[in-house]
Amino acid sequence: MPAISVALLPVLASLTLGQTGARLTEEQVMERLRPIPVFLALGDKGAPVTATRSGKATVGVFFRKAECEAFVAALKSKPGFSNVQTVPISLADLYANRTKLAALAYQPIPQEKAKALSLAKADKPALKDFASVALFYVVTKKGVYVTITQNDQPRVPLFFSSEEAEAFLARAKGTPGAADIAMKVTTLESVLSLFLSGPAKDTAQILLVPHRGALAEIEKPSGQ
Repeated sequence: MPAISVALLPVLASLTLGQTGARLTEEQVMERLRPIPVFLALGDKGAPVTATRSGKATVGVFFRKAECEAFVAALKSKPGFSNVQTVPISLADLYANRTKLAALAYQPIPQEKAKALSLAKADKPALKDFASVALFYVVTKKGVYVTITQNDQPRVPLFFSSEEAEAFLARAKGTPGAADIAMKVTTLESVLSLFLSGPAKDTAQILLVPHRGALAEIEKPSGQ
């Protein structure tokens, strides 16, 4: 398993836009998104099914198969949607074609949404909802990020699964310099914006860790 360490990295310190410095290339962004599976509802011609939200056509992007299949099942009860199917694709492929599609509506995994809200309320007690797709990470009270080593470089892992983030937190405890560490949460949308706008020297440190359950769903043969 990758070595765990504590490194003072500036990533995530402020998810602000318009930062200066060289940025990741489009292909570098795609490399970071490629391991992440998402699920879409596709119609007869292989085009994503759209829904209307606040008067705008959107494409629902699901991060677990069950949520997408529930959406598909509801669609199939309507005329003209009998052949809609749940199809897994890479987040990179979806994101590369984002300008050709209706607005992407990222759908949080319900149990991850609940965990994200509980974590976010620790900093913002008045918060009532966490509507975004959550990414979980581990940090010290002084803002030092707990990292793993990949290709001899420190990486800040951002987990789609709170359970996997909690396991990472448990492993990290006892690591030199990792006193008073805790799990925190940010949003996928913020990280995507940071990939496009933040300096590469910072954003190159970010490692998106796919949800293990989603990986299992795309590896399982159809019908099992």
